[in-house]
Amino acid sequence: MQSVYRVLRKSITMSAIFRKDLLVDTKAIDVKNRRVPVVASTEAIDGHDEIVEQVWDFSRFALNPVILWNHNRYGQANTLPIGRGENWRVENAGTSDAALKLDIIMASKEANEHANSILLLFAEGVQRAVSVGFRPRDVRREIRDDREIFILSDNLLLEVSATPIGSNPEALAEQKAYIKAHLDNVPIVGRSEPYELQDSTSPVRGGDDNQEGADMSDKALEETKAALETAKAEKAKALDEVKVYKAQNEQLVTERDAAIARAETAEKSIAKAEKAKSDAETEAEVDALVSVKIAPSEKASFLELRRTNLELFTRMIEQRRPMTHLERSAGNDYDPNAGNSHTAIDDDGAGASAALDNEAGC
Repeated sequence: MQSVYRVLRKSITMSAIFRKDLLVDTKAIDVKNRRVPVVASTEAIDGHDEIVEQVWDFSRFALNPVILWNHNRYGQANTLPIGRGENWRVENAGTSDAALKLDIIMASKEANEHANSILLLFAEGVQRAVSVGFRPRDVRREIRDDREIFILSDNLLLEVSATPIGSNPEALAEQKAYIKAHLDNVPIVGRSEPYELQDSTSPVRGGDDNQEGADMSDKALEETKAALETAKAEKAKALDEVKVYKAQNEQLVTERDAAIARAETAEKSIAKAEKAKSDAETEAEVDALVSVKIAPSEKASFLELRRTNLELFTRMIEQRRPMTHLERSAGNDYDPNAGNSHTAIDDDGAGASAALDNEAGC
């Protein structure tokens, strides 16, 4: 039998996946174990005069029984699965009470916080709708109470979703219009009669419109390809610019590091030169006092004192009397404190402290 999906895909612009909605009995929800038992589908006649016969193929669903939010429609922020299905089965098969049932095990809050919110919405009765996404591989029609009913059967279950509202009514109406268009040549009787959909290559009603739709689809595809190529070119250009900027940045970083190194070297040189200058000036100052107020043998001690304690050095020099001509000639025989209570500085600098002590006691 011709696949409904194949015909839908080739003949008109519409979703190849049918969706049907039911409400959940919130009283049976087990929040602690995150379990939401649902009746996913029944054979009740919906508002579009369709019946989903409870003949299901679970082979596809069993491979990956995830539960989605609103069929993961395009443009939604929350597209991660919200849970998994368990214990799917058809109860009361072959009767008018046949129903597809399963348990939804909602994902943990840590795995999907959105799923946790949906579980609480189910428990509070705010969220109540579930929907099955499937592909019917057998479609027939019959008359019931003067109503033309379409029976969708041999259904391949693809996914189950929690939905805030039912499927788009316009999309459902378009599905029905397509099915009806392909049944115009099938006799309507008071009982179910199977039929085989026309091959997509055979003449069908609305063929011109279908071709126009195909042409529009081809045009949209070409436009999409062109936009993709443009985006790829822009991406390549941007990556090239990034490479250039990266190379320039690396060069600037190298130049910056070199400048920093030069500045640090110059700073060390300046500090060294300033210290040498200061040492030279200090030694020149002490040299000027040798044979004036400092004996040659005292130079080293006074030079160290000048470098380490300027205040003490100044006070000791001020307290010393100038050397006489004979004392300068005698060299080390100079007594700077002759005639007063101050003591001369020793070679090791100990006399400086003694001199201050004597001065403090005067």
